[in-house]
Order: sequence, then structure tokens, then C-alpha cells
Amino acid sequence: GFKQAGFSTIDLLSRADGCRTSPDVRSLVLDPYHPVHFGNAWETENGCLEIVGCCWSPQSVEASARVGASILGSWANIVNGDFTDVAAQGLVRFSLDLASGSISCCSACPQLGHIDHIKVHPARS
Repeated sequence: GFKQAGFSTIDLLSRADGCRTSPDVRSLVLDPYHPVHFGNAWETENGCLEIVGCCWSPQSVEASARVGASILGSWANIVNGDFTDVAAQGLVRFSLDLASGSISCCSACPQLGHIDHIKVHPARS
């Protein structure tokens, strides 16, 4: 979610007491990452929450925003299966300290570099 201009939030829903009609939501502010998919999340014994996701970096998000461009590039190209203009994404690990509300971010797999989009062979589309 977005809490203020130039920042993103990770919104946490309380799982206490099962499902609620009015869930307790806690929003933690971080740099403007733009997640595509979250792959996994787990709680650690020391009270932290670890989340791994495929994200556009703050640099990609800010560069696109400066020129008013889409991080997806041309929608017409995407519809035709061409993802070459889509900004690169990496696998990011977010470590949330639930007691202090602090978040640290790092590359979950630095040697990976970029997660590519699934492409459908033109003969199969």
C-alpha cells in the first residue's frame, strides 16, 4: 500500500483470535518498493517477520515516476508477449522487527539479478 508520496507500506493484519470482522491493521513505512509477488513469509523466534518477494526497486519506481512512465513499459507490447521494456525486478528480503516497527531490506539472492516474466510461445497463445 501507499501511506505517503514516495514511500510504500507493508500492511500487517493481526491473526489473533482468528478471523475478525474489523481486523487490526498495522502499517510499516519503507522505501518505495513495488512488489509483483510475495513468495514466502515466516516469523522468527526473536519476534521478527521475514518476507521474500519479487519487487521493483525504489530506483526503478522513482525513475519511472520522474518521467511519468509505466514500470511495465508498453501495454501493447506486453499483450503481444513482449516484456523487453518491463523494468528489471529482483528477489528482495524484508526483515520486519515487529517490536520496534523497523524494516531492513536486502537482495534475497544477489547473484540472481532479475526475475523474468513468463512468456507464452506465440504458437501456443
